[in-house]
Amino acid sequence: MTGDKINDHAILGVEKKPVETTDAQWKRMYVKAKSSIELHLADNVMLNVDEDMNTKETWDKLEKVYRGKTLSNKLFLKDELLNLRMEEGGNLQDHLSRFHNCVANLLKVDVKYDDDDKALLLLRSLPPSFKHFRTTIMFGKESLKLDEVMEAIQSYVKMDENTEGSQAHGLYAKGKERGRSQSRHDKSGNKGRSKSKGKEKENKGCFTCGATDHWKKNCKIWQERKAKAMARNSRSASVVTSNESDGELLAVTSSSNAFQHWILDTGCSFHMCANKEWFDTYEERSCGEVLMGDDSPCKIEGIGSVKIRMHNGIVRVLDKVRHVPKLKKNLISLGTLDKAGYKYCSEGGILKVIKGLLVMMRGDIQPNTLYKLRGTTIVGGAAISIEKDETELWHCRLGHMSQRGMQELHKKN
Repeated sequence: MTGDKINDHAILGVEKKPVETTDAQWKRMYVKAKSSIELHLADNVMLNVDEDMNTKETWDKLEKVYRGKTLSNKLFLKDELLNLRMEEGGNLQDHLSRFHNCVANLLKVDVKYDDDDKALLLLRSLPPSFKHFRTTIMFGKESLKLDEVMEAIQSYVKMDENTEGSQAHGLYAKGKERGRSQSRHDKSGNKGRSKSKGKEKENKGCFTCGATDHWKKNCKIWQERKAKAMARNSRSASVVTSNESDGELLAVTSSSNAFQHWILDTGCSFHMCANKEWFDTYEERSCGEVLMGDDSPCKIEGIGSVKIRMHNGIVRVLDKVRHVPKLKKNLISLGTLDKAGYKYCSEGGILKVIKGLLVMMRGDIQPNTLYKLRGTTIVGGAAISIEKDETELWHCRLGHMSQRGMQELHKKN
């Protein structure tokens, strides 16, 4: 109606007919203005309009009810925006429309928000699955703009939809999981190999410990057994050593499994590690519980220090690391480092932890937007007991002595 001069005159309450306007034109303008208003009203809103009201009275009544600038109406609209939440797995475009509608309603009652405040409110309205995305956006930029945040959210969701089989945090699961008999390429129309129905097995979780909350590849019991088996089968190339010193071969561990890496996290309260064998010093004690992202508690069974060989070969020690066996990832708390005087910044997919002029740690961004520490863990003495072996010492003393030399040495004894 803003572009219609006829409606504008009606809303402004022109009581006297202009001289150049005929009676028929004046009546037509009146009917058109009132019908334009009523046709845009829902049935429940029409209850506020009486039949005997003229156009000006109708507009004033609606403006008073729905655009009132009273304190209660402003507080109601603010509460609606602050409590706006997107449901897990909901439609992103519908949520953005509701967000813009809330902002527009507040603007009508002269309540304005800065651009960075609106961007923060939009991030806050996202479901828990966007936790890591929200952290990356908030702490990875010097300033927040609503348009940039909206573009990043839409790109993030599109990347999730185009990535098949992605298990990244912050993405919601759609539909049922693919069974063992279902083809990997069902989306593209290709037919994959199918298994007979008689061989289909129910998913029961870990085959090692029987737990249902993880797979065998993430099972700590299976990983400990595998590590011990590797240690028993490994021997030094030049010296025969006893079985008790096999633990030395496990000094540095490296694996593509996420369980074997460190994640630089801004959300955790302190350093946490699930691998007991990684601790250099360890004190077994009850330190309470830690809440996961889904509010499930995990018991803290000990505290100690862990040695990590960084990207530049320097070994650094993490103190006050909590041992949380049920943790799926090993976490380095950036908040704890910040309290200790460190600074961190991210650019170009690389996160740097800095103290003074030195770069203490580096992390590389992963497809799931988490930063993985560039380095390897040195397994400490808290988990491995190494008996002193003097075989290497005698090998250095004697070298490759001949049989005659051995006989001469035996005669002297």
